This record gives sequence, structure tokens and C-alpha cells, in this order.
Amino acid sequence: MNDKELVKREENVSKENTSKEDSSKKVTAWKIAALEKNRLSMDDMLSFSCDNCGECCKHQNDLIMNPYDIFRLAKRLDLTPKEWMDLYADVYIGSESRVPVVRIKMIGDEMHCPFLKNSRCTLHRFKPDVCALYPLGRAVCYHDDPKEIRMDKPEVVYFHNGCRCGKEGSGQTVRKWLDSFGLMEREQFFIQWTNVVREVSAFVRNVEQTIEDEETISSLFGLIILHLYADYDMKKDFVPQFEQNI
Repeated sequence: MNDKELVKREENVSKENTSKEDSSKKVTAWKIAALEKNRLSMDDMLSFSCDNCGECCKHQNDLIMNPYDIFRLAKRLDLTPKEWMDLYADVYIGSESRVPVVRIKMIGDEMHCPFLKNSRCTLHRFKPDVCALYPLGRAVCYHDDPKEIRMDKPEVVYFHNGCRCGKEGSGQTVRKWLDSFGLMEREQFFIQWTNVVREVSAFVRNVEQTIEDEETISSLFGLIILHLYADYDMKKDFVPQFEQNI
């Protein structure tokens, strides 16, 4: 490729990135507006009670684990994070984010979570955040005004994510629901993790545009998986190690 062709290629990549950024901003603004409409405050009432049917633990391909989830579950089972992932998880590359994703691997004829037994979670007190949140969802918003994205002011927002099972309960506040699983204590990590995913996504997509060698890309993904999900000493606290790894 000569110099003129190289310059032309870089101009095309720049135009493509600009188009993607504009589109991403529009989607982000739309998501923020939707979250603002459906968000719940800490003192809103959540009328939901688990009826122990186990249906929310079956046929799920979106039980996505973050590194802290994996660390806590592995520690509970006296495993390393890598051993836990080898036994209980699928790892794949997000089609849009291009970030390695870890999800719980469903098993059996009913395609159920491996930790579901007799319609009960055998790791209830240590369940991953995505399960502990149910039927809530959460996201990190970086703004004061729904029309303005402010990266310097992250905020975790919660919203009702719909439910496929359970029943109306006596009612409890969102705060009490989150506190029952220590989710508010892990809010700061969730913000950190969201930032890391965004930064790794941008880095990987940039690398894939400049390097075409599949073996090099595969090695890159291996290193990302190691440092984000697997490289932890189980005798030490998780968060300082995570911060060192990133």
C-alpha cells in the first residue's frame, strides 16, 4: 500500500469512526431518556416476592458475570477464578463491544443454572449481581441533565426490568432489596467495571482496525481475559487486585 492509499484508508476510517460516534451518542441519549422515565428511587416500593419456582434460573443466556461475581463464587467453592470459569462458564467476545464476556453455562434438559437444585439457589448468599438484582436492572449514567452526558459525574440508577416469575409481596423499598445482597456496597466497583468495559471496548476495536493477524488478536483477547477475570490471589481482597490489573 502506497502513501496515498494509506492516507485515503485513514481518512475513511476516521469518517467511519465519526459516524459511529454520532450514532452512539444518539443511542446513548435515547437510553438515558428511557432510564430516566423508568428509574426507581431508593425509597420507591418494590412489590415482589420470590416464590421459589426456579423459572428465572432456566433458559437464560444472559446471566453475565463481572470479575467480582466470579471471584466471590470461586472463593465460596474453594476454586480459582480460572477453575470456576472452566467448570461453570461460557466465554465469548461481545459482537458489538468486542470485550470478552463471561456468562453462566446452562446445563441439563431444562437448560438450568448449575447452581439450581430443587428450585433453590445453592449459592443464594453469594449469587452474582445480575441474579441478586432480579427483577431490577441497573446502569451507570454520567449526567445531571438527561440531555447532557457528564463523564465526571457517574451515578448508578436502578429500574424495574420486568419479571417472568415471582409474585407480589408485602412490599419493601428498593434500598432494602439492594441491601439484602450487599449490592449498594459494590456500587463503586460497578462504576469502575462499566468504565473499564467502555475503555477496553474502544481499545480492542481500534486494534482490530489496524491489525489483521488473527493470532495476534486471539492473544490479545487471552490477555484481557487473564487480567480482567482470572489473575487473582484468593487470599487477598479483590478490589485492590482488580485496580492493579487494570
